[in-house]
Amino acid sequence: MAPALQQFANQMGDQVKVVKIDVDKNLALARLYKITGAPSVMVFRKGEVKFRQSGVLSAGQLKEAVQPFLPK
Repeated sequence: MAPALQQFANQMGDQVKVVKIDVDKNLALARLYKITGAPSVMVFRKGEVKFRQSGVLSAGQLKEAVQPFLPK
């Protein structure tokens, strides 16, 4: 999923902040957000989870997932 994530980050520029976290090295964070499968995608807005999905997503699917939460 790394190439799609990079493509998405490049497309979105400063509109979003993309953060990749290794849940094997950050078990507490994985537990906090109840992440049971990798890859998992989460969209936060003002610290609140607005979208989450496990599995591989394309750059287009990622863009579609965040679009409703971008400032208009």
